[in-house]
Amino acid sequence: MGRPRHQTSLTVSCPYCQHPARLYYWQEEGYPYPADWDPAWKCAACDAYIRCYRGTTTPLGTLADSDTRHWRHLAHQALDPLWQGGQELRSSVYRWLAGELGVPEPQAHIGRLDPEGCRQVIAAVAGRGRADR
Repeated sequence: MGRPRHQTSLTVSCPYCQHPARLYYWQEEGYPYPADWDPAWKCAACDAYIRCYRGTTTPLGTLADSDTRHWRHLAHQALDPLWQGGQELRSSVYRWLAGELGVPEPQAHIGRLDPEGCRQVIAAVAGRGRADR
């Protein structure tokens, strides 16, 4: 236990302290999640982390500190119901979000946003709800 399952040539740096992050696996000491949510990159110095796309060592976004994780959680709570009910495609919701944020679509993912970007997501979703009435 504690040994990497496979090597990766990917290097991930912490956006807070610029130290290199380390790849952790489930049940390895230091793994930041309460269950097996795929490998995760973590900066031990800052306790900033992000999990990986399923089956890869590619991070889902940028490492996030506690405040950023809190705001990303809130942004997901606001945005995800727009597509999880099946009335809209996830891709069209994120295309709409990119337009609202004024960024290219690949940058309009919550895993890439800082707390201010997450607050903009929450405001955009709230404004969309008011416009639909």
